[in-house]
Amino acid sequence: MTNADCCFNSQSRAFWPAFARAFLVALFFTGAAWASQTEINLLGKRVEIYFHPPLRTGPQDPHPFQTEIPRLNLIFNHLENYLIYLTKLEKIPENLKLSIHYYPDGSDEFQGTSDQIMVQDLGWNSLLIQVNGKLRRLAGGVKRYLIDNVNSLLQIRDQLGRSTDSFEARMNFTNLSSFLERLEPESDFILSGPDAAISIRPGESQNLLAFLSLSGSGSILLPEGKSSYSKLRCSADGAYLAFAEGGNPKILNVASHEVIPLFPSETKILLDLEWAPIGSLVAGIVLDRRTSSRDIFIFDAVKKEFLNFFTGNDAFNGDYQFAYPYWAPNGKRLFFTTGSDITLLDISTRKSYPGIVKTKTSMTIAEIVWSDDSQSFAYVDVEGKSRSKAEFIATDMRGWSLHRCNLTPTCKVIEDPAQSYTSKEALKLVGFWTLDRVLFLEGNLHTPRIVTSVVDLTGVLAARLTPSPSLVRIDQNPAAGAIIPAGFMDLPMKYCYVFKNLDGKFKNVYDSGYGHTHQIFIDEMVSIWFLGLRLPEGIPGRKAGFSLMTSPYPYPERNFTICKDYPQNRISALVDMIKSYNLRRFDIAEDLDRFFFLSNGRGPLTLWTGKIQELEKVERPADNGPEESETPGSEAGSEPSGELPSDLPGGAMPFPGSDLPGGALPLPSLPTPETTAPSVVPATPTGAGGAASTADHPGPAPAPASALPSALPGGAFSLPPASNVASDSRSDEDSQE
Repeated sequence: MTNADCCFNSQSRAFWPAFARAFLVALFFTGAAWASQTEINLLGKRVEIYFHPPLRTGPQDPHPFQTEIPRLNLIFNHLENYLIYLTKLEKIPENLKLSIHYYPDGSDEFQGTSDQIMVQDLGWNSLLIQVNGKLRRLAGGVKRYLIDNVNSLLQIRDQLGRSTDSFEARMNFTNLSSFLERLEPESDFILSGPDAAISIRPGESQNLLAFLSLSGSGSILLPEGKSSYSKLRCSADGAYLAFAEGGNPKILNVASHEVIPLFPSETKILLDLEWAPIGSLVAGIVLDRRTSSRDIFIFDAVKKEFLNFFTGNDAFNGDYQFAYPYWAPNGKRLFFTTGSDITLLDISTRKSYPGIVKTKTSMTIAEIVWSDDSQSFAYVDVEGKSRSKAEFIATDMRGWSLHRCNLTPTCKVIEDPAQSYTSKEALKLVGFWTLDRVLFLEGNLHTPRIVTSVVDLTGVLAARLTPSPSLVRIDQNPAAGAIIPAGFMDLPMKYCYVFKNLDGKFKNVYDSGYGHTHQIFIDEMVSIWFLGLRLPEGIPGRKAGFSLMTSPYPYPERNFTICKDYPQNRISALVDMIKSYNLRRFDIAEDLDRFFFLSNGRGPLTLWTGKIQELEKVERPADNGPEESETPGSEAGSEPSGELPSDLPGGAMPFPGSDLPGGALPLPSLPTPETTAPSVVPATPTGAGGAASTADHPGPAPAPASALPSALPGGAFSLPPASNVASDSRSDEDSQE
């Protein structure tokens, strides 16, 4: 034994148990993260495919599942159909099964049985050779009937069995994929209007685009290209489709089928893009393959030309960390952000305004929303970072601040102090309300204790409104007799659910529908928030946004909010269906009533649609239902009642009655205090239990219970008093104001 060995043994004996425990814990969680992705199974009556994917060496490596999973689904269908064909010819027995183990990197440990095959690539010809070889050994006399040509295999008539007793059929959903019934399954889709969708299907070598309509029609929109299609985005009127082919952005005219490449060379990789809410403009950011630089583009699909007014500005460049363009509702302005500043591009004046908002070094912009008139905006910035890389706790941050800003005709930014708000708890923007107020959520948000696709945040987050702006714009002209709210206030929110399509950034494959035959691959993180709010007339109930928060924040990247007070039995049925059948790819139409989703409950991965208002109690699968999630603010396995709880977050008052007004009403005036001492700023601002009050960002003032009427007009209720914070003492003059 060497001196070094002796030194290690003597000096590290006490250290080793602690180190070993830490190492084993880290190994356990790392293994758990990969365990569900190390073997992916497609299990049918006649064919079983076991995919043993190679581990990625880093998060920037190409994902092995992106093309392999859709292709495996297609191969599964064709092999099942092949065996059915041979069985109907009475050349193989009905109980003959094939078990295919796919090892892209090979395996020295595989020991196949009589019905098992190991393959290392998914080429049709090599796969047929191995399958036919196994069939010759398992069934004598079948040789002359075997198909050894891929074209002949693909021409076999579709005889694939599809379940007629799936949960989708029992709930009377419409199968859009059946309007173009083929052996190619769906792998993704995008809505094109209220009753149609464009889907991606794997083809012989790449993939193709199909158009599926609720009217009963279906057609191939775009055949296979040189590379795979991805990142589908439809224009607001459905006339154009933006997509990436092998990463290169292109535009498809849906009516004429004309494809317009945005960049002639193949040197660009599309990071993200978004259509203007009105018109034919699309904006995004591409990455140069050679230089790794980022470039912003704005393209007019009708005129087939770029808008280049912002190029050449030394103060403005496209090297933005976040590729999401924040379009104004009028389609004439948009924001890009680095996370620490905001740049405005004004389409109507053809001018760019770099850095119209700049945060402090310690602050990070989390979200941005535009007002409905495109004349103002709000954003939330966060100070500090999470203490843990695995668990998010909102109160780890030093503060969350909401800012509401006006844009002057010359695009100068003026922040309204009356609508600024600071909290120790998490703030999430929803959108603008009546009288130019901002709707936001607040509460002690943290990572759920159990990973689940739907989290119940009812009672954890409160819905709140800022006051009306103190800075009245020139274009504002309130109606005569209108009541102008003067303070922050709560809105009654019956429920708050959030759906996550991914359990984690690197957990991308799911048995969506629990049919086991197909798997779905998803790479874009999406969160859909269902908020039980009754909106005023004219306020859109579906809003799209993007969260700039990074891991371990549980709801980053694309966010959609669905604000509608669905009856409790309907929203419970929708949530139960999503969780019970592991639905990972779905969307809600603009009318907020029709929903679309991908599921393998019928066998192949297919696209379904139904109406939320027609949902009934969901029949859970007997053997596949996920465990009840234990989420913050709720007991495991408990179902929310749909009514407001007796104790709302922070002690907010429940609203009386069931009739909700379009706009919440103001808090009553505060009583005149007896003292004239200077106001006290709390050392630690509170969140859902009471807003922070600082010199720069005054929050809602706590009102004594004696000042509150028994029922506020319209059912609105006040922010609760902060019992542990000294109350503001103001002069008689201020109080009278």
